[in-house]
Amino acid sequence: MFASQINACNEPEIPNDVKYKTNARISSVTISEQIIYSIMSELSADKATSPDGVGNLVLKNCATSLRVPISIIANKSIVSGVFPTKWKSANVVRVYKKKGDKQLPSSYRPISLLSSMSKVIERAVYNELYDHCIKNNLLSEKNSGFKKGDGALNQLLHITDNIYSGFNAEKETAIVFLDIFSAFNRVWHEGLKYKLKCFGIEGPLYDWLCSYLSNRSQKVVLNGSESSYQFTDAGVAQGSILGPLCFLIFINDFEENLKSDVYLFADDSTISKTYDNAILAEQCLNNDLISIEKWARQWMVDFNVSKTTFVNFSIKKSNKSELKLFFQDKSVVEVTEHKHLGIILTSDLKRASGMKLLFQQ
Repeated sequence: MFASQINACNEPEIPNDVKYKTNARISSVTISEQIIYSIMSELSADKATSPDGVGNLVLKNCATSLRVPISIIANKSIVSGVFPTKWKSANVVRVYKKKGDKQLPSSYRPISLLSSMSKVIERAVYNELYDHCIKNNLLSEKNSGFKKGDGALNQLLHITDNIYSGFNAEKETAIVFLDIFSAFNRVWHEGLKYKLKCFGIEGPLYDWLCSYLSNRSQKVVLNGSESSYQFTDAGVAQGSILGPLCFLIFINDFEENLKSDVYLFADDSTISKTYDNAILAEQCLNNDLISIEKWARQWMVDFNVSKTTFVNFSIKKSNKSELKLFFQDKSVVEVTEHKHLGIILTSDLKRASGMKLLFQQ
């Protein structure tokens, strides 16, 4: 049921040349016994047991005994560039999104139960990769998702500060809220592999990450029953350690060539323009929406057009704008309020549910 959502087809061509974003390179990761011990010692013992039957409780309690063999397995895996097949299988449980037809797979969020040992090694690799990204300033400052020291609160403060600054200057701010459809499940592997190279990832580590992504399988477990295993050829596993970072790398170039202000939180994306000239603002936003369409086609990203709306933030008596915006040949609907990252933003910010709580933090 869920595997059918993430199969890639009609793939576009990958660019011929690798556009490196850094001169730094990372080709391998050495995982010491101490690193393995440290990760296992901090595991949460109350997590669900993984498909292989080895849960966090076992790893945590046996960290001293298991640190040597697991570190040997981890280093051999990375040096050989092969991620163990046994660790690529996942049990998927479905979580209803509280909206939509309960008969449709798209109304459920698939959560993957993965091998606990896999996650230990993923964590060690993640720490090195994340450090590489931060040291070389590779991750976009516009994306607040899955980053240490950043988060939804920072993005909401940036957005509201931008709107209030416009109010103070007697200007209006139009924000387009875009929704990426089933974002994690549809990450195009070949596109991600190209972008890993652009981040300076090469050698055995690059091969290991390609192996990590390929030939993954999953089965749905529901009320004691389970489906047969199905293979997937796109997406990053929800519930994995490396998945969020891979996703950040995949959408990192979203903002390139855009002229308006961009704010991202994982797959929640917005573009905005503070203006006093509606014609120029409309032109800027529409040009950026065309650029986003091209980016989406190149990287096989599917936007939910029906959920794409915009709010015109203004202190004028009539908040409704004169802007005519279009995305994927459809008119973008103007609304008077929008729920973004748990906060309802109204066009005058006076009735915004959650705003008091936001600024109290």
